[in-house]
Amino acid sequence: MDLKQALLHHAQWREGNPDGQRADLSRQDLRGAKLRGVDLHDASLRDADLADADLQGADLARANLRGAILRNANLRLADLSEADLSDADLRGADLRGAKLAGTDFWRCNFQGSVIPADVLHKALRCREL
Repeated sequence: MDLKQALLHHAQWREGNPDGQRADLSRQDLRGAKLRGVDLHDASLRDADLADADLQGADLARANLRGAILRNANLRLADLSEADLSDADLRGADLRGAKLAGTDFWRCNFQGSVIPADVLHKALRCREL
């Protein structure tokens, strides 16, 4: 899998170009990847390993991050609106300033993460239901 090609085709897909296609980075090893500000809106990153990745300011709205490993990831200012983060490992992740409206945090591990208290409270409350 060529990450640069996947991002290029995804950008084309988002623009409506018939040569583009939605990024499917499921189960990919992206540990430590430098992805600041990338557009992965609606992309699939299911079960991807994004430990220590730099996703600051990335557009991950409506992305499928179910089961993703985001340990110690930089998600500051990222748009995770309506993203599926169920079963994700967010231990040590930095989510300060991230857009989290409608994000699914079902069964996430937030241990040691930097996350706004109201978001964490909502996520933990959902786990109890």
